[in-house]
This record gives sequence, structure tokens and C-alpha cells, in this order.
Amino acid sequence: MITMIDLVYPCHSKDISTIDICIKYARLNIQNLNNIYVVSKTKLTDNAIWISEDAFPFTFQDMIDVIGDHWRTGWYYAGWIHLQSSICIPNILDNVLISDADTVFIRPVSFIDDEGKALFNLSPSDGTPLYFEHMNKLIPGLTPQIKPPWSGVAHHILMNKTILKHMMNVAEEKHGIPFWKAWINVTLESYKSSSCEHNPNKHRDGPGRATSYELYFNYAMKYFPDSVKVRKLDSIMSYKGFLNVKNDNYKEAEGSRTNLRGNKYTVIPKEEELKVTFETFIECLEFHIQKCIEAGFDNVTFQNHQRDGLGIHKEKASVEKR
Repeated sequence: MITMIDLVYPCHSKDISTIDICIKYARLNIQNLNNIYVVSKTKLTDNAIWISEDAFPFTFQDMIDVIGDHWRTGWYYAGWIHLQSSICIPNILDNVLISDADTVFIRPVSFIDDEGKALFNLSPSDGTPLYFEHMNKLIPGLTPQIKPPWSGVAHHILMNKTILKHMMNVAEEKHGIPFWKAWINVTLESYKSSSCEHNPNKHRDGPGRATSYELYFNYAMKYFPDSVKVRKLDSIMSYKGFLNVKNDNYKEAEGSRTNLRGNKYTVIPKEEELKVTFETFIECLEFHIQKCIEAGFDNVTFQNHQRDGLGIHKEKASVEKR
């Protein structure tokens, strides 16, 4: 029996340059794919089903009220969308692939095996001690289920509605408030592993204190081991090739970060990159995607902060630009 899945992209306006190409390749390569949803404040594409953020039980202002108004507020807010989409989107399937809106699946890929088990990807070094502290504070007894340096933070994960509801019920019984409130309130507690614990702007300036991906990955692996398993995709976690687009000042970097081939993998030699200037960003992406396909990768993430530089990324991610 074939198990169909839905796909959800939580989107910010800064993702408008990549979302359509993500959708295009998802339709080509994700097996047994049903609907594609884009969750955003305003409609950003005509190529998927738009879900307004108004469908959720919280607002962006609710997040601001807890952690402040800064460039990382949206990053935490996306975590709420990740964890609540399977609950809040009408008629969505039981199995939902949550993906960042800059991750492109460039070769055929399955997310459920022949036995009906969800398939999880891994990333090296993306997990932080703060993430592990967070999930243990939220759900006591929840600890990392894989050995370092591996992490469940891989820019996407397949979530099952039954597992999600089970996790939410456990957290709500512990904290006595709705799951989404508990998830962010826990980040206000003291963290032993934080280097900026006394910084009043720790949510803005420090490393992330919570992630939906690590939380769900470890919960499913611990409490539903017969329903999930790890299978590593050959992934570029952060593409660092030079995107040579005419009239754009994209940042040059050396070597892409991958999960299986190291942190300095060169997809296209520098001299080849510099030979071609592209008229549009999409034309450039298509060129680099084809090179990643030829190199045998399954998916590639074109992180906004990598191609723009952190300063411009912070500006794009600000509340005012939502």
C-alpha cells in the first residue's frame, strides 16, 4: 500500500527567490507527493496551496512578546509553524514533510519505506547542546538518540500527526499550557551550556535555543522506534559556490558544507564559476543545481545568509520586511 505525503514550506518574504524552484523540483523528485502548501503572512507563489498564518492559534506578535523583536524572531516563529502545520492545516494528510524554503530535492527521493517507516536524514554538527537542553526541559527524559556529531537538524523532516499529538500531550501535561507556548517559554529558562546566559538579548545574539527538527527527530526515535528509521541522503547542507549573477553582489565562499563529504566540498571549480555570468538568479540556480545533480547529491540548500552575507540576511529577516 502506498502512503502519500503532503509537503509544507513555512515562508518569509525573503524566501521568494527560492520557493518556486523548491516547488518545481519537489514535484519532480519527491515520491508519493500529494499537496504542497506554503505557509506565509501573504501569498508568495501561485504554484502551491497558500495557507495564511492566520490559520494558526498564535501570531507573530505573540512571539515578539516572549523573545523580543529582532532578526531571529522569525527563525523561532518558523519553529511554531513547523510543529503546528500538521494540526492546523485543514484536510492535511497524516504524514507531512516539513522543509525549509531554500532546500531543493534534486534527485528522486522517498520519505517512507516499504514497511511504512518514516525516513530521517542526518546532518553533522548542526545539533547544539542548547537544543538538547531545550528538549529535555520541555519533555523530561528526552535525550539525544544518536551519537555525536550527528544531528536531526537537516533542513527537512517527515512528521506524523499521531507522533506529534503524542509529543504535544506529554508536554502540555508537564507544563499546563498549550504546546506552542511551552515550546518557546522553555527558552527563557537558564541554560547550563549557554555562553551568553546573562546577555539580555540572548535570543538575538546567541545560538539558537530551540529547534523543531531536533525535538521531533529525537522524540520519534525514542518513543516510536518502530515507526521511524535513519537513512542518510547525500546532502549539501549549505551551498557555498559563487552565484555569479549580473548586478548582484553575492558573497564568495570556499567549499560547501555537506553531511557525507565534509565541510569544504567543491562542486564547481572556481575558474569555471567565474567564466559564466547569469542574467537572473533563477538561471544561475538552475546551472548550479545541474552541477549538484551531476556530482550525485540528493538535495541542496541555498541558504540566504550564505549567499547574501549575514548582515544583509539580518536586514531581510527583520520584522519590518515580513
